[in-house]
Amino acid sequence: MSIPSFAMADQCGITYRVLNYWTKQGYLHPEPSADGRSGTGIHQSWPDSEIPICRNMGRLVAEGLTVARSAAIARYGDPGKVLEVLGSQPESGASGAVAD
Repeated sequence: MSIPSFAMADQCGITYRVLNYWTKQGYLHPEPSADGRSGTGIHQSWPDSEIPICRNMGRLVAEGLTVARSAAIARYGDPGKVLEVLGSQPESGASGAVAD
């Protein structure tokens, strides 16, 4: 199942513009479009697997981490590191380790 960009931004607690920026920077990965097009003005759909990553990125950025660091922790980071920074349970989807 997938969701459109405005729903993704809403679920992650960020604006559509922030979602678009994070996507352009390569931090988040929408589903490929049926016709292979991408870029500004193209409607994107988001796989369920990207939702917890986006949520955790938003939470980590709100706590003061850089977007790049937040993306690394949310996508690949040690869940314990997310817990340490957030002080609560992370969204599921983060696994692996990131060196400091």
